Amino acid sequence: MAVNPRVRPIFGRSEPTNGPIKGFANPRDRGIISSPGLRMAVNEFLKAHSSSRSSVERDEGNKETVVRANGEILVHVIKLEHH
Repeated sequence: MAVNPRVRPIFGRSEPTNGPIKGFANPRDRGIISSPGLRMAVNEFLKAHSSSRSSVERDEGNKETVVRANGEILVHVIKLEHH
């Protein structure tokens, strides 16, 4: 079964409180947040900010995507493809 992972880059004018989750970005944890409380807090943050309006411009020729938003924080899902 092929799995296409998703990445949710988060950009903001001020850096969000992401210190506790940075520790899971390593080869052992592979980005999987094992703490149930922290995982729930991250999910709530993503839900709260994923609904903000954003515009997406794709340039297939250059394989580039530009995402813009008017809010303070931008969260956008990117589906990765393996070739």
